[in-house]
Amino acid sequence: MLVALCSLSFFSCTDKAATDNANANGEEAPKTEKMTEAPKPTGDAEKDAKACVDYLVQTIDETDFTDKAAQENLEKTMNSLQEEFEAYYTEKGEDAKKAFDEAGKKASENVNLEELMMKKVMEAVKAAGVDLKDTPKEK
Repeated sequence: MLVALCSLSFFSCTDKAATDNANANGEEAPKTEKMTEAPKPTGDAEKDAKACVDYLVQTIDETDFTDKAAQENLEKTMNSLQEEFEAYYTEKGEDAKKAFDEAGKKASENVNLEELMMKKVMEAVKAAGVDLKDTPKEK
């Protein structure tokens, strides 16, 4: 959901981002690709929570926020990861789910995914040459 909000706010203030994503030769700039595979549940709540947070940070960092398809892929990736781990730990029982939830809070104590995504969106807006002072305000 957060990714969708970031995407909507970015693309509502810049339609030219996609067309400006070419290098000096007019070739399409390369899109960032994930370098690792998504983690899989192991049953170790702390290890799994840390792996999820680390993977999300890396994936957000590697996402090209000037590319709508990349943003949609990020949202799908985040949702898929959440669904897989929630289903796994729910199936393991209430205690396992609680342990994973607590480990997730601990693993993300020093990581603000929303702030990281907003930073990436703002970098994309700046790279697209959009002046936010000219963006209409919501009422």
